[in-house]
Amino acid sequence: MSMRTYTPARTLLIAALTALALAAVGCKADNPAFDPDPEGGSGGSGGSGDLTTAACPGGGDPITQEFTSLADPAQLDVLVVVSNAPGSSDLQARLSEAMPALVQQLTSAGVDYQLGVVTGDTESSATAGSIRSGGVGQVNGCDEAPRIITAADGQQAAAYAACNALQGQGGPELQRFFDAVEQALTVRATDTDELTGNAGFLRPQARLLVLFASDRDDCSNLDPIDTAGAPNPQTACEWSAIDLRDTADFAQTLVGLKKDLGSTSVAVLGGADDGVDVLAPEAVAFVCTDAAMNPVYPTTRLLELADAISPNARFESACAASYLGAMVRFSELLGDQSAARLCLDDAAAGPVRAVTRVAADDSEADIPQGEDGYLYLGATADCATGAVQIAGSQLSGGADDRNVSVTYCPAE
Repeated sequence: MSMRTYTPARTLLIAALTALALAAVGCKADNPAFDPDPEGGSGGSGGSGDLTTAACPGGGDPITQEFTSLADPAQLDVLVVVSNAPGSSDLQARLSEAMPALVQQLTSAGVDYQLGVVTGDTESSATAGSIRSGGVGQVNGCDEAPRIITAADGQQAAAYAACNALQGQGGPELQRFFDAVEQALTVRATDTDELTGNAGFLRPQARLLVLFASDRDDCSNLDPIDTAGAPNPQTACEWSAIDLRDTADFAQTLVGLKKDLGSTSVAVLGGADDGVDVLAPEAVAFVCTDAAMNPVYPTTRLLELADAISPNARFESACAASYLGAMVRFSELLGDQSAARLCLDDAAAGPVRAVTRVAADDSEADIPQGEDGYLYLGATADCATGAVQIAGSQLSGGADDRNVSVTYCPAE
């Protein structure tokens, strides 16, 4: 398996800003159909004639794509994915101590949040991906913690979050984090069972933060993993890399849950990628040990996922003696993300013709082209057909007003 070294968040941000700068000047090498100046116009404003209805350069009519329920920056759903493998109790204890710091950050920012915890244990189809309460029998008061914690829980929310991070260590050695997340946010999302269902957790207009905490890598597999002959389960998973789920495909599945490309973030508490390919009979080596001398192995696949979600991603070491600082830095992902980034269904033949805001009462208002209105970014890493960025000031109304339509000419 080829391992990718994770790029620090600052580097990812610089790369992303560079990509946006190139997009702004019309550098669209990845989209050969891109026409920077169709019919001499400039998009939805400033061109001659009505480009909204004028024929496309290759003939035919423009198409209009509607985007409804764009992410509301005031709403956030946080899914915490923690290892419950044997030996994970110390990691969970540090996570538990730090969870109140994350809740405090969300509360101080006035965010309407929901927070749920799942584990990488998917061995039981009846509970795979189920949001769980935790800490029962370990900490006083944890038996009162709800499975889904919300801002409405007030001062109790921090204590509940600390409880639910304690999931025990009775799970399997091979943790299938990607599979658990997909189950939690798709299959369980419509399950109303009060014990196993996650209905109501994934809100249409809320942003999504997925926070992984693990001392080992994801081992979501297409075929069963044979651990015989391997020195440890982590090595068995690495030897069977060909049988694992594709990380890029899972990233697309995760991002695809939201209409707004920038509304999904990933945070990883794990082991750094050592950049080493491990094939039989070699063994995977741990990259560090925590304060309790527990080994932490490379979490390469989790870091590849963060890479795919960049720049809305951050990595922190699971070997740190305390996760308090990590939680504060993770909250930086929740900064001003009011600008919406939309992906067109079809490859565009050039800049979009018009972007229109559609209010809840069906009234419409044109959004001007430019930094304070909309920008056509062309093909991007997460949208090969062409992305459109809309300034948050254009979507400053209530949640019901976060709807727009985009008119453009599809490539032939």
